[in-house]
Amino acid sequence: MSPLGRKSSPLKQESTTNTSEVGPEYTAEDTQTLKEPLDPEALKQIQTLYAEGLQHHKENHLGLAIECYEKALVVPGGQDFASLHVNLGSALMAQNKFSEALEQFELAKRIQPDNIKAMYNNSLALLHLDRLQEAQRLQMC
Repeated sequence: MSPLGRKSSPLKQESTTNTSEVGPEYTAEDTQTLKEPLDPEALKQIQTLYAEGLQHHKENHLGLAIECYEKALVVPGGQDFASLHVNLGSALMAQNKFSEALEQFELAKRIQPDNIKAMYNNSLALLHLDRLQEAQRLQMC
């Protein structure tokens, strides 16, 4: 599995710990079945932008991280990587953009329903938006 949440990607990163939220995501187990093979050039571009985003995220350069993740998502096939959405959501949440972050976590969950980081951060975003009942419902699932 690739750290982007898709199969057959050579990019590997180490994970870090964040006490307030889970992010950025460095490895992901993806149960998604690919609809079609990704163009090697597109994959390379996604991997490069993803790695740059991770580095910026680690250095707390959130604006630059967000820019890299967003660029990776518009590369053909990029929108299919759950971890790109999780990382983008994590960076947005760190900037207190909870509604935008929530959208990204929900997209990640659609791609990869068992993505723990997407579920956890989704609940955190809901709590920050004072949507306690929805967050509690998610915790019970």
